[in-house]
Amino acid sequence: MRFNFYFKKETLKNISEIFLFERELDEKSMKDLTNEIANLIIGSAKVLAEDEDEKSKFKISTPKFMGIAKASDIDFANA
Repeated sequence: MRFNFYFKKETLKNISEIFLFERELDEKSMKDLTNEIANLIIGSAKVLAEDEDEKSKFKISTPKFMGIAKASDIDFANA
């Protein structure tokens, strides 16, 4: 199973300001922050799923930053 996360730049700036006390992000920092957010979300989902069904085993790999896109470029029906 694969999950895709899409964040607006403004949202990433807000998250960065709250957690890192830094509003301006270079591209590397934006990639790092996006991967960390994905880790938090997927890690929490894994714990919740395993709590519901102790037999559940999930394999989670390291998130991969897929790039920066405009919302108009994303086909959400097939993402």
